[in-house]
Amino acid sequence: MATKPRSNLFANRLKSIRISRKLKQSEFCESFSIFCGMDKILPVSTLSSWEIGAKRPNYETLIQLADYFGITVDFLIGRSSAENENVGSNGFLFLDDFLVEIEEKDLILYDNKPVFITYNDGQKNYGEWGIYNKRKDVFRCSEQSVRHAPFFKYYACTPDSFPQPKRIK
Repeated sequence: MATKPRSNLFANRLKSIRISRKLKQSEFCESFSIFCGMDKILPVSTLSSWEIGAKRPNYETLIQLADYFGITVDFLIGRSSAENENVGSNGFLFLDDFLVEIEEKDLILYDNKPVFITYNDGQKNYGEWGIYNKRKDVFRCSEQSVRHAPFFKYYACTPDSFPQPKRIK
């Protein structure tokens, strides 16, 4: 059985990811160009040549494509079947990228703010968002209240945890 050349895998993955995000080629080109801080809009003909496998982007552009879609370069070029390297390592997509761990002593700073609570029961990772109530020392989650416990790990989104936007020239 013959394997698909990686350039075809790249072309197919790029197109299927773009379509799964419900982006037309022209919409993607404009959005991607802004994301990368390009002076000009990426030509639709360039994207089309990538998607049919006629041409391949340079290394820097591959990295930018992966960053734009929130996937790994290895997935994009066909070297991995995992879209994001964080999936499977801790069970939560992008957890390490956008959430910062809160030390137990700092929980009081998150009164009435959303906190992501994780724990492992020895077999499986669990995680849920909750609003911390400092006075009662509990988290109000979607279906229940959860009392603070020493085996939980706590995370929050902070302005510093997100990538800084690039200036549009």
